[in-house]
Amino acid sequence: MNFIKRAFFSIIHSMRGTLLTMLIFLMLAVLILSSFCILTQANLYMEETRLKVYSSVKLTDDTEVHDIYYERNAISAKDIDSIAEADCVKDVKLLALSLAVTNDIIRNIETEMQIEKYGENDWIRIEGVNSVFDVGEFESEDFTLFKGEDLGSTPNGAVISDDVAMRSHLKVGDSFPLEAYYTGEGEMLGSGEDVELVVSGIFQINTEPSHTDAPYYNLENVIYVLPEVAYALNGNEAVTSAEFVIDDPLEITPFLENIQSSGYDDDAWKYLVNDTEYRNLRNTISSINRIMYLMLFATIFLGGIILLFMTMISLKSRDFEMGILLAVGENRAKIIGQLMAESLIPVLIAMAIAIFVTPPVAQRIVDFIGGMSGTQAALSGDSILMMYLCGIGLTLAASLVTVYKVMFYNPRKVLGEIE
Repeated sequence: MNFIKRAFFSIIHSMRGTLLTMLIFLMLAVLILSSFCILTQANLYMEETRLKVYSSVKLTDDTEVHDIYYERNAISAKDIDSIAEADCVKDVKLLALSLAVTNDIIRNIETEMQIEKYGENDWIRIEGVNSVFDVGEFESEDFTLFKGEDLGSTPNGAVISDDVAMRSHLKVGDSFPLEAYYTGEGEMLGSGEDVELVVSGIFQINTEPSHTDAPYYNLENVIYVLPEVAYALNGNEAVTSAEFVIDDPLEITPFLENIQSSGYDDDAWKYLVNDTEYRNLRNTISSINRIMYLMLFATIFLGGIILLFMTMISLKSRDFEMGILLAVGENRAKIIGQLMAESLIPVLIAMAIAIFVTPPVAQRIVDFIGGMSGTQAALSGDSILMMYLCGIGLTLAASLVTVYKVMFYNPRKVLGEIE
């Protein structure tokens, strides 16, 4: 009889043992395939999410300046434009500081204690930005734009605090002049020009303001304008800082190296890298990968021991059968093939079933581990191939016991002992 037929008859005859083998390996196959599936999904999630997380390089100048707000603009806007030409830069957030003088229309907020300490101060703080939503206080929701619109919606638009708006009797759409900064004696501190602005928005402060420094540092006394307005007030195109938003966190290091090699690395310049979201993402995915590799290796190790143990038990109970086959002249290679087929067929069936069982199991593991929100566990051809390679490899490894025993089997001695 063909050894393949004998293998099928043996499987049917020992159906209980076959089903037990299938059930055990089905659980092992599901764990193995789940591990490969989640490893693949974690890497895909990393690649997709990496381009969505926020990463930037902020350029500031460390040069010591006097305590005059506008003097902190030390970086040329031309240098910023040249650096921003890099392919990896998708946006630039500028900050240009300035000061202006209050007048009959626009009035600042100061306390009696500040007046007593600093005297009456008619300066008001100006911050030139691309958008108020680039400002830290708006990002943290310490400030809220509750009337009007952001900068850029109105030519020469300005966003002012509700306190200044109330004291100055201004509302959205009203215009007001800003005078370049002068001393009380009329001496001009900068070379800028007066500008006419329009209130495009009004923000409210959601924290308790501090009034311990000079009045122009009060949170209420800041007017947000576009950088071009700050340039006009200052009489020069310079900024305090520029934050380059990078489209791929992996491009940050080459970006910094390119700046240094291009001669834009002034000794006083300081670069602050913000890739916290990417590093958190990378650490999360690394942790998931470690867990999955641990589960994978533990499953393979456990599966190897179980298959080896079951093979040894099966061979022990079939000494008489193998003795008879060898006694009638059956080829040892065919006996080995029969025994390996008996082990391999249930394993192959179990792995086929595992393909349909694994997705919901893998999804539960993903949900339990966390860290990949919105990810749907899905099988890939590579994951299925790796499962089959592991399953067949484990079966063949366990079958080495079969090969060893059959190759050194002495039918006369064994049958004599049995008799």
